[in-house]
Amino acid sequence: MSFSKNIGYMYAYNNGIRNRNVGFVKAEVRNDMLKININMKEAYFDGGNCFDVHVFFRRNGKICGIYLGSMNISEGCGEFRYVGLAEDIQNSGISSDKLSGVFLSRNKSIVKIFGAEWDDMVIDTDMIRFGDEWQDDKEDLVVYEIAEAVESQENTAVTVEQDLWEELYSNKEKVLL
Repeated sequence: MSFSKNIGYMYAYNNGIRNRNVGFVKAEVRNDMLKININMKEAYFDGGNCFDVHVFFRRNGKICGIYLGSMNISEGCGEFRYVGLAEDIQNSGISSDKLSGVFLSRNKSIVKIFGAEWDDMVIDTDMIRFGDEWQDDKEDLVVYEIAEAVESQENTAVTVEQDLWEELYSNKEKVLL
């Protein structure tokens, strides 16, 4: 049985600038189920009250959102509850241990959002990618990961080769003596 809990304060972001605290989010994994609770107060927003809720993870400097559902904020207050599998959130292939936070947006706009993070890294709204955007990058990610693996193996091979030469050279001196 696995258990983990993350709690973060929800902030209003306007044009990428974090403004004020408007609530909190709690994400909990218990018995392979992910539960997310969002509570917001004094979360006022011009232009409508329905928001898309996304959990996010970070990849190559990008904030990659996974859509969970929608949340209504009425008179500055709102609540959202989600329960799903922790190992494959919304069939994205991403597990809960990769998550860094939550953000709420309207119509995929990043001008005004609400967001919370629990990895102690800032939410750079310019780096937000929605599910259909970051999933298109999967091929690029595979190429990047393969290149990293090859580079790691090459570095290991060079180290082994250097060690062998040093060993042979030291043995050659012993034989000559």
